[in-house]
Amino acid sequence: MNQINLDINQHSPVDPVSSVDRIARAVERILSFDGWIGEEKIFEGEDLVKISESIARRAAEPSTFVNQGFHNTSVTQAKMRQILETDPAGVAETLSDLVTTGKARVGGELIEVEPASLKLDLEARLASDETIINLGLRDAAGQLFDLLYTQAVWTRRRDQRYSYRFHQEELPDRETQATGEKLYRLDNQMGGRQEHVYEGPCLGPGEAFLLNQITDGDDSGIVLHTSVAGPYPGIDSEAELEEAVTKYYARTKRPAQVLVFANKLFDASYPSNGHDLHMITAICHGESKQFFCQSFWGRQIDARLNGIEASVLFRAMILPERVEGIPQDYDRIPPHQRIIDPAYPVRPADRAEKMITLKQTLTNLHDRQLKLHSSPEARLRKKYREDVLEWERAHREHVKLFGESIPFSRPRPEPPGNI
Repeated sequence: MNQINLDINQHSPVDPVSSVDRIARAVERILSFDGWIGEEKIFEGEDLVKISESIARRAAEPSTFVNQGFHNTSVTQAKMRQILETDPAGVAETLSDLVTTGKARVGGELIEVEPASLKLDLEARLASDETIINLGLRDAAGQLFDLLYTQAVWTRRRDQRYSYRFHQEELPDRETQATGEKLYRLDNQMGGRQEHVYEGPCLGPGEAFLLNQITDGDDSGIVLHTSVAGPYPGIDSEAELEEAVTKYYARTKRPAQVLVFANKLFDASYPSNGHDLHMITAICHGESKQFFCQSFWGRQIDARLNGIEASVLFRAMILPERVEGIPQDYDRIPPHQRIIDPAYPVRPADRAEKMITLKQTLTNLHDRQLKLHSSPEARLRKKYREDVLEWERAHREHVKLFGESIPFSRPRPEPPGNI
């Protein structure tokens, strides 16, 4: 399999014919897959269709369909947006490997994702062109990319004693601000005992730079203000912002990642208390010096970020003081160690306002799904899937014991007439 180019200085023009052919072969591999990884059935046929559609959708129009939805994953979605711009076939092939084997190479290292986390969540199953554009949902390709590339970062963070596992639950708790993602630390000196570390990817500026090092080999794809940078490279003026974004695009043909405080950029009426860090991508138009940005929260938000002045974007990059509410313990965290798209213990009121809106959207979708599952047709469909799963397990066991020399005589279950 061709790996994603590790050196952004060596990007060559994409051959459209070759790229389309590679994407088609990657999608065909997914569609012909039986959905089993090891001894567990991970994907149904309709899941594989969803995954294939989402890969094609994102490869064709990354500026429209790359979204994080109700997930704290702007760092990895910004990275996906960058890579898709110059190597959509590489992304398709990487995700094809992940879907069919549970592992794929990132930056030359084979990264394994636990199979249970690969099961499509509610958003991924409901995502379509319409819901992505209007509601900002994250589709199946987005879920899989987030899992793989977040795990790649935390695999690099391992040491002699500790390793890390990034996990996603299919249906997160509706009554909290949880998104379903969890980070666990495994103690290798204690028999792999695991500790729940964070309610989300737990990626800060340092991890964002590490991801760039893994995929691109340098730091130039990320732009952040010195008030947030700490030991990392930062910019200190509008002119430096324009230069960094423009030079990166000229060299790579990719948008740059820009770290902002979301409430200062998206909603001036909502306070920013310094814990609403969010990663966007930006391109600077050479003649007008205006910035065209992608928020990863859908086209309705992005419409307000097309053609903004450097002063607007630069102002949103600067660390604010706490402007509202009682100071919290987490206010003492150094800016360069703060989490991008934070979760607990940061209170919802101190996060990006957009996340609260998305939480209500997801709750509404969840309620609608519950009603659909209670219908007679849904119960028949569930029973049919259970019967097919039991048949597939029996068939796999038969082949394991006897091979193909002795036919498996049990007939495959027939679907009900209305499925």
